Amino acid sequence: MRLASLNEELESITRDYDYGIVPGSATIFVLDEIEALGRLDLTLLEGVMIVVEVNSQGYKITSHSPLYSGASALATTQAILAHINQPFETMENLLMTVSPMYCQRFQEVLYAKLQSVNQQQEDSNDPHMPTSSTIATTSLYPNNNTNHPSSSASFNQQQQEQQLSSSSQEQTSSLNPSLHTSTTSPSNKSNSQDNWIH
Repeated sequence: MRLASLNEELESITRDYDYGIVPGSATIFVLDEIEALGRLDLTLLEGVMIVVEVNSQGYKITSHSPLYSGASALATTQAILAHINQPFETMENLLMTVSPMYCQRFQEVLYAKLQSVNQQQEDSNDPHMPTSSTIATTSLYPNNNTNHPSSSASFNQQQQEQQLSSSSQEQTSSLNPSLHTSTTSPSNKSNSQDNWIH
């Protein structure tokens, strides 16, 4: 294992496993350029601190220290003693072997990821989901009332109101003919009176 990749791997361990160990507990304290090995310590959720060595052969626990005297800490200590200095191909395998609580968290995270992928696939295959063209049309023309029944009804109502208004004006004109006849001149009025006297 090259030094650059070893350093990256150690840094990755300090970040990527916080979901299944005490968050922030992984700390690098050895990075040997000559031997190409690194060591870090971390605390398991059961309350046991372990020292992990990373080298070209893989990952192994070199020492441990229980922080509590509870049943889970004692059981985890027994599991660690059975695999002390045993190399593992991956860090996940090491943690899942000695820490039941890490194994549980790992399965929960994996299940959540699978659920998320399935949900995304269901959403993409849902025929009732609006298409991009429908969304664009709705956003560009939010008040588009073409061929809408309420629009036709409103237009017909306006025509009826105009017809009623015109009919009302015609009736008013027929009841007041004086509005359309010329007024009688004073001379004609005088002649009419003279003819009546004689």
